[in-house]
Amino acid sequence: MTFTWIPFYKELAQKLLPCRDNRKPLINWIYDNLQGYIGHLKDDSDGRRVSDVDPFSVFSIFNRGITDKNRGIICTKLKEGFGITAPIPEDYNGIPIVNALQSNFMAFEKDRKEGDIERLWNVFVAAVKDEPVKDAYDALKDQFLIKYNLTIGLFWVRPDKYLPLDGNCREYLKDLGIAVPKHQFVVYDEYTNVMKELDTLIATGKYDFSNFAEFSYIAFINKVENREGKKVKPADDSTAPVRYWVFSPGANASNWERCKKDGIACIGWEEIGDLSKFETLDAIREAMKTKYGDASSNYKNDGLATWEFCREMKVGDIIYAKQGRNKILGRGVVESDYTYDTSYPDNQNVRKVRWEKVGNWTSPETLAMKTLTELTRYPELIKKLDEMMADTPAPETGIAYYWLNANPKIWSIDNIKVGESQNYTAYNENGNKRQKYKYFETIKPGDLIIGYETTPVKKVKGLFEVTKRSKDEFVFKVLEKFTHQVSWAELLEDDLLKQSEVFINNQGSLFKLTQAEFNRLLEYVKKDSPDPILFSPESEDNPAYSFEKDPEKPFINPKAFHHIESILKRKKNIILQGPPGVGKTFLAKKIAYSILGEENDSCIEMVQFHQSYGYEDFIQGIRPSKDGFVVRNGIFYDFCQRAKNDNRPYFFIIDEINRGNLSKILGELMMLIEYDKRGPKHMVRLTYSNASDEPFYVPENVYLIGCMNTADRSLAIVDYALRRRFSFITLTPEFGDTFKNFLKAKMDKSFVDTITAKIVAVNQVIQDTEMLRGMEIGHSYFCNFEGFKKGEEASWWEDICEYELFPYLDEVYYDDSDRLDALKKMLKL
Repeated sequence: MTFTWIPFYKELAQKLLPCRDNRKPLINWIYDNLQGYIGHLKDDSDGRRVSDVDPFSVFSIFNRGITDKNRGIICTKLKEGFGITAPIPEDYNGIPIVNALQSNFMAFEKDRKEGDIERLWNVFVAAVKDEPVKDAYDALKDQFLIKYNLTIGLFWVRPDKYLPLDGNCREYLKDLGIAVPKHQFVVYDEYTNVMKELDTLIATGKYDFSNFAEFSYIAFINKVENREGKKVKPADDSTAPVRYWVFSPGANASNWERCKKDGIACIGWEEIGDLSKFETLDAIREAMKTKYGDASSNYKNDGLATWEFCREMKVGDIIYAKQGRNKILGRGVVESDYTYDTSYPDNQNVRKVRWEKVGNWTSPETLAMKTLTELTRYPELIKKLDEMMADTPAPETGIAYYWLNANPKIWSIDNIKVGESQNYTAYNENGNKRQKYKYFETIKPGDLIIGYETTPVKKVKGLFEVTKRSKDEFVFKVLEKFTHQVSWAELLEDDLLKQSEVFINNQGSLFKLTQAEFNRLLEYVKKDSPDPILFSPESEDNPAYSFEKDPEKPFINPKAFHHIESILKRKKNIILQGPPGVGKTFLAKKIAYSILGEENDSCIEMVQFHQSYGYEDFIQGIRPSKDGFVVRNGIFYDFCQRAKNDNRPYFFIIDEINRGNLSKILGELMMLIEYDKRGPKHMVRLTYSNASDEPFYVPENVYLIGCMNTADRSLAIVDYALRRRFSFITLTPEFGDTFKNFLKAKMDKSFVDTITAKIVAVNQVIQDTEMLRGMEIGHSYFCNFEGFKKGEEASWWEDICEYELFPYLDEVYYDDSDRLDALKKMLKL
């Protein structure tokens, strides 16, 4: 088997070697280029960026619990940033990954000891240079966070030499009769002994693996045999086929009502604790023996059921609920990973399931007695079960809608990130039942909640989904932070909403909404955006972007393109200036795509300035309403609110930036847009804000790209105060080989050479006049082929000249008719 990732990983390791003696540029590059993928890379739990970094933690950025698509995006950025010649991996077969929440090989700064990071660099450098590793390796024996993961890191950088001792490989080694020490740090001599024993097996030629990478691949995605011949598959293999399961929801299906109501599947054995803490099937069985005694059972089936429920079942699998050995109660789709939920009195091992069919059927075949059995190997039984349920309609979802008041003096919605969960109890801080207590008795998993912050904020801020429920408490997950955080005053004007329970008497915390009221609230927070609500970064499927691979890239060489990109990352604000038609706005969007690593327009906003554009349109202003006047937020205000709730870079593109009165439009933002005045440490109160409103700031992940025509002689020069906050980048017309090849793919080659020579000659005349420099003809005039047919080049050219180029030259040479006539003659065929 070919492992396309190996050349890339090994070359990246070589490229990191020079960073050992000066890590600050490496850290800056990571934070400048990998925003949105490095939420785990921090020096304290509050998110402070790291002051130092080790090479294995760099590798773990793209070898953790993320999608292959995101791994590809990160690898593309690394390739471009470090000049890697190896191709981007087409597969990641056999690569062990680290836990997404515990990816770093180094501890938080307060927990690190002197020399921790240096010791990691020592073993990395020795391994990559193929020098003796033993002393550097063993020096990490007692270092915090360093366990089996060290062998995984060595495998990443030298898969030809080092074996990973992740859980799957350890299980497979044990099955082959190779003992792996049970202590989590395997000293180097023990480690090499394991590798030597495996090399001996490889040399026999009797196995399907011939090197460590193939061994890891087989251990990871093929089935690892255990005592009863069951094969274990990694739970995170998202590309694996759907598997089918049948389970018993308690003795005689005693927990079936709970499963239906809460949308879950649950099994017992909670006395041994969280199943995810057990790294092997044998460890679960040993824990069962210790807890329940080992006289009556070897826990073959019970241990296997819990192991498969926790480790092998995956999101997207199909699960059937049974009663006894002959009754089927439901069919559902697994929707979450395993969780250990102590809010339930029993059967606390839980997975979320969307029950698509609910009823009472007699199974066509007698089912196994085990709590959980895999049915994948019985396709005929699966077919019969599905045919039996085919005519049964899906159960009603029964989603209910609520409004939840958050007191910002106690807890703030802003402090909960999208995807995070929050507990909410039926009792207030004084231990008394909250008002509207009745809704704590009816709210259930799957219900949706509008999140509102009370005085002094008084704004609708987010959308939540209930994920768990116990008697006096529920847990909700943040689905979205609203871009347009609509105010109480604005909602109170709505005829439908002001009659709702929430607005008639807002004394309490949890209120019921009708579906019509809920939908009306969504209309307000969506404003005029056609984008669907329930935005989830993880669900996006945007194509990856690379400038070098872009078939429609601007006519600019890659070095110049990436140089502009690096300036924007450093300065945060740039202005692309040049003659009309050089593709300024087109280039701006491509720069955004390149930094994002994907073609994602949801992180890009564009506006065009004009002479009537003002602060009220851009930031905030007063607008008339039914009952007087209300404060309404502008486009940039809403954009910043959206950006601060997301880790990815956001790009605000301003076309014709010099056509507006910039000082008037920007107001207080003149200071806040500076690269070193970003973030909550530099908040200001806006012109139309009152004492109860939140101060405003420009998030650090917001980048401004302005575009302006140097041909606009009638416009005021950009003032110095603004000029020093931007880097100005001049673009010139590009009529070189790249442009010619672009046209020659569509029309006669000799014709392209002819018209290119004419344009270059005219531009040279314009450029020779000092006062007219920056007013040349741009290349984008010639990139529109709408209605063009090969063989009609002359007609195409004449239309461009007559209706685009000549009118433009009329403006440039309005006071020099002789020169104007000469240039028009030069352009004619």
